[in-house]
Amino acid sequence: MSSDNDRDLPAVSREASGLEPDAVIHLYKLEHPSLNGKPLYFTPDANIESGSALPIMFGGNKYIPLPSIISGLSRSTDDTSKPTLRISNINNAIGIFLDDNDDLIGGEIVYIKTYAKFLNTAAEIGQTPQRFVIEKKEEHNAQFIEFSLSSALALPNAILPAGQYFKDHCRRKYVNHLGVRPDDDEYVCPYASDSDFFDENDVRTDRSKDKCSKTIRGCVARFGESVPLPTWATPGTGSPR
Repeated sequence: MSSDNDRDLPAVSREASGLEPDAVIHLYKLEHPSLNGKPLYFTPDANIESGSALPIMFGGNKYIPLPSIISGLSRSTDDTSKPTLRISNINNAIGIFLDDNDDLIGGEIVYIKTYAKFLNTAAEIGQTPQRFVIEKKEEHNAQFIEFSLSSALALPNAILPAGQYFKDHCRRKYVNHLGVRPDDDEYVCPYASDSDFFDENDVRTDRSKDKCSKTIRGCVARFGESVPLPTWATPGTGSPR
């Protein structure tokens, strides 16, 4: 069954190949469990009126102005694209979500490219959406945050009835660095230590830099090799074919 975007591709293609195409608009949707089912819609191409940036309406959704850029997109139709997404972090706009939400790892980014003439309509007239999964936070400072992405088709995972499982990424929330004991919430990693801390590269460190890599290696560093690991990574899963 074709989507609205597929049916509207001819209009987008005609606009792109025209002698004077309209302004290109880049749109992003971020989905993550921490957002409680309310995706974050944002765009670097906000309307400018009276010197103020205003949201863009597309397909019935409001995209807030947020400087951002995606790079490294593949022109091919395979699933090997490994782009990066850089988002402005001025006023801690995105950083506020990261610390308590595993750096948004595993979240989905939907990227749509369209043209200004197709805004403010009920239909989503744009190129076929490209879907990516946030694989790693590469850089985090006061100016911007940069994520590495993987094609939703290429990431080593399996969609199972209970949710999305990753080959080498544990979905449990890590709280040992906070100096609190894990509660009975099964989503929280049970690791608790007042003396043994490891950084995101699984190198021994102090509490201030304690951060789990969410890999099997990170689990082994904390629990050892001789006990069953409480990781929620699923090494047996693989890329769908």
